Amino acid sequence: AITSEGSIQGIGLVKESKFKNPGKEAVQVTVPKYNNLVFNHIVVDGDSVSVQQNNRSMQLNKGDKGAISAKYKLFPELDFGKQGYMAELDTSYQVVNGQLAYLITVTGPDGTPVKYYYDQKTGLKVKQVVDMPNTSGVDFGDYQNIPTGIKIPFSEKTTLAGQPVEFKVKTAVVNTGISNDVFKK
Repeated sequence: AITSEGSIQGIGLVKESKFKNPGKEAVQVTVPKYNNLVFNHIVVDGDSVSVQQNNRSMQLNKGDKGAISAKYKLFPELDFGKQGYMAELDTSYQVVNGQLAYLITVTGPDGTPVKYYYDQKTGLKVKQVVDMPNTSGVDFGDYQNIPTGIKIPFSEKTTLAGQPVEFKVKTAVVNTGISNDVFKK
């Protein structure tokens, strides 16, 4: 479970992300200033994907579901060796935030391609781009160890509602016994 904070045009946002294996992800962005208005709520439970924006459910097609599921996975790299995944290393280095990076395009079993950029020196993921309308890539940085010794990015830069936002991790806890109810629509 990860809690992050950011802001858009001076208005504070809180992002709560919860993950549980296998294939359960829940991400909710709220606006505390407006009585904890739920700006965005995404739930992935295997093949079931639901998205609400401003308390309205969005209709999703199969491609949208695959892209959303891919975008919010905590450690997508754990799936790369599974049946149905195809990874392709670009033959050239890419430049991400002024640093050289490897580009690996991974296509999942549902046909959704995702571009992952890994820092040439550290091997850490610095960017991820899912090919989906009205969405931008996510830049990752400020990797820190969490209690299990795993490093996660404590900074995520992306866009919400067309506005740039940087979320900074405030808390990250592991193995807290998250209820399966969290991952229901």
